[in-house]
Amino acid sequence: MKSYKKGHELDELAKIWLDDDNIFYVWGAAIAGTKFLRQYKDEICIRKVFDSDPEKQGKMLEDREIVRFDQNCMEPGSKIIVCTNFYREVKQELLRYGFKENIDFIERKKFKGIRYYYNENKVYLYRVDLSVTNKCTLRCEKCNMLMPYFHAPQHKSLETIKQDLDMLFRWVDVVELFDILGGEPLLYPDLVELLQYIKEHYQEKIEAIHMFTNGTCNLNEELLRISREMSIIYDISDYTQELPQLTERVDEFESKLQEHKIVVNRDKQKIWLDFGYPEVNHEDYPEEKRIAHFHGCEATFRGLYDKKLYYCHLEASAVQAGLFEESEDDFVELDKLSEENKIEVVELDQGYSKKGYPGFCLRCDGCGSKKRIPVAKQKGKG
Repeated sequence: MKSYKKGHELDELAKIWLDDDNIFYVWGAAIAGTKFLRQYKDEICIRKVFDSDPEKQGKMLEDREIVRFDQNCMEPGSKIIVCTNFYREVKQELLRYGFKENIDFIERKKFKGIRYYYNENKVYLYRVDLSVTNKCTLRCEKCNMLMPYFHAPQHKSLETIKQDLDMLFRWVDVVELFDILGGEPLLYPDLVELLQYIKEHYQEKIEAIHMFTNGTCNLNEELLRISREMSIIYDISDYTQELPQLTERVDEFESKLQEHKIVVNRDKQKIWLDFGYPEVNHEDYPEEKRIAHFHGCEATFRGLYDKKLYYCHLEASAVQAGLFEESEDDFVELDKLSEENKIEVVELDQGYSKKGYPGFCLRCDGCGSKKRIPVAKQKGKG
C-alpha cells in the first residue's frame, strides 16, 4: 500500500476496528482461531465462530458456538476477524459476498497490530525471521533464501546478531513467531550461545520460537538441552522425496528430538513454489500492476538484518548476497527510531511504503506464484 501520511496510516482503521460497540465474528476454529479467542474473548464482543468443517459445526469453542458462515445470520454492522492460514481463500469468498476488506473483515494479524499499538502503545509483529548463516548442507537450485547465489557463504558474527536483536526488541514488544533459519541454522557454531542470549533477554517478548532445518545435522546435548528449556519448535523441511538418500539421517534427527521431548513438525514437501529469481523481471510493470503484484503475495515473514527490519525476508537475503540494492523505502532502520515514530514498524509490517511495494517484488513472483517445481533439486545435477 502506498504511504501518504507516514506515522498515521492506520489511524482510520483504528477508529473502525477499535470501536467499543463493535460486534465480531471469528472465522476459523483451528489453532489460530482458538488462540485468538483465548486472548480476546473477554475484551471484545465475539458472537460466534465460522468454520467450513461440518464436524466442528454445532460444537463450542471457548464458549462460542461454531457455525457455518451465513451472512444472513450476522447482526447488522458486525465485522469478521479472519483467523486462519487460508486468509487468501477466505478473502476471495467474502469479497464475492460484497464484504470490503479492512472495513467488514480483517486479517487477525492486522487487527492485533492495530489493537496493540493504539490501545496499549505496544508494537506487535506476527513473524520475524533471523538468518544466522549463509552456509547450508544442501545446494537447492530454487532455495527461497537464495543460498546458491552466495558466492562466499559465511556465518554471521554473534555480536552483530546480538546488536540486531537489541535494536529489534528495543521497539518491539510482542513477536508471535520468531524463526531462526539459514542456510542451515544448525551449522551455526554459536547457536547455543545465541539461544542463551535470547532466553536471558527477550524470550518473554516472544510467543513461539521456531528452528527451520533440513534435518541433516547432528544434535549435540547442549543444543538439545536449551531447545527443551526454551520450548523451541523444530520445523523440518523434509526433502527426502527428491533426495531419498537423506531419509535415514532425517529419521534419526526427528527421533532424537522426540526422545528429548522437543516439539517437532516434519513437513514432507512434495512441491515448491518457484519465486522466480533470477529469471523474473517485473520492471516493465506499470505502477498499478507493481502494487497489485505486491498485494497478491501477502508475505507474512519480516527479515531482520543489519539493524533493519525488512518487509520481506527474501529481500533481506538478496541484499546480503549482493544480488539487489534496496531503497530506503524497503525497510525500517531500527537504530534511527524514537518513541514518537516507532509506529513506522507497525506500518511496515502492514505493508505501507512510499512506492507501495518493496523493491525486490520486481525480481520475484512472490507467494502468489502459480509456478510449481520439484523440491530441492540440487544445483549442478540434471
